[in-house]
This record gives sequence, C-alpha cells and structure tokens, in this order.
Amino acid sequence: MTPRRFLDLVITISIGVAIVVGLLAGIRALVGTTGIGLPAIDVVFVPGDWFTPTRVTLIDETTVQVEGVTSPLSWSSEQREFGVSGGTLVLWEGTGESYPASDGGTLAVRHAFSSRGGLSRPVGWRVVRIERRDGGTTVEAAYVLMDLTKMVWLKRTGPLEWRRYAIEQ
Repeated sequence: MTPRRFLDLVITISIGVAIVVGLLAGIRALVGTTGIGLPAIDVVFVPGDWFTPTRVTLIDETTVQVEGVTSPLSWSSEQREFGVSGGTLVLWEGTGESYPASDGGTLAVRHAFSSRGGLSRPVGWRVVRIERRDGGTTVEAAYVLMDLTKMVWLKRTGPLEWRRYAIEQ
C-alpha cells in the first residue's frame, strides 16, 4: 500500500467515525429524558438515572412487577404520579397504569403485557417504561428491558452497558 492510499484510508475512516459519533450525539440529544416513542432507541439512549430497578417478578404469565429505588426527586406540583406502560422493542402497547408517588424513595409498579396472536403469554423482548409525571406532564422516563420467555431482565449500568439478572417468580 502506498503512503497516499494509506492516507486516503485514514481520512475515510476518520470521516466515518465522525459521522457515527455525530449521529449518536444527535440521537441522544433528540431523545432527551423522556424518549421519542421508539422503544429500541429509547431503551438505549434515555438515561433514566432517577430510577434504579432492583427486582423484576413475574406475577402471572403476562404480568410483571418492577421494584426499584428512586433518587431524591424534586416535584413542582401536588399532582405527582408514576405512569407505567409496556411494549415490544418495536411498538408501545396502548395500555398503561398510573401510581401515586410516595415519598419513601422506593417504587413498585406492575404492568400486564398483552398477548397478541392468541398466544397465552407474551414472547420475545419486552420493555416497561416508567414515567415520572409532575403536574400531569411527563418529566423523565426510565426503562426496564426483559425477555419473559428466557426469564431474564437487563439492568442498565452505563450508556451501552447492561447487566443480566433472573426474573423472580
């Protein structure tokens, strides 16, 4: 390889890396603290640092309970609640639940996934979205990713780092 070809290769790779980094930074800025509505992107890019999931329990074939710890939260109104919804990595389901916020710093919420196509239980990767709502407006969200078929859930430990845990029954 000639020096000129090597230099061209280095420049091409540098431009490619710069484009990828720019796209990732742009997506991160776009999703903010609540997400853009695409589960696969939201799960990866929304920080969700205010909520740390500690346990996921399978209540029945379609219902999970997510427990965790919230960081000290600041509220600006008396209307304080957590909204919970779920979906696949592709689409959010239309169902959702609301839970009043407690001052204890812990959170336990449930979500019943729909089983589409006549199956008795949901299959594949599922996402639980937990929203912190202040005054009726979603302030921030956190996500718990799980595979009910394999009975595992993933806990986010960094921007692209996940730790694997068993789902309890």
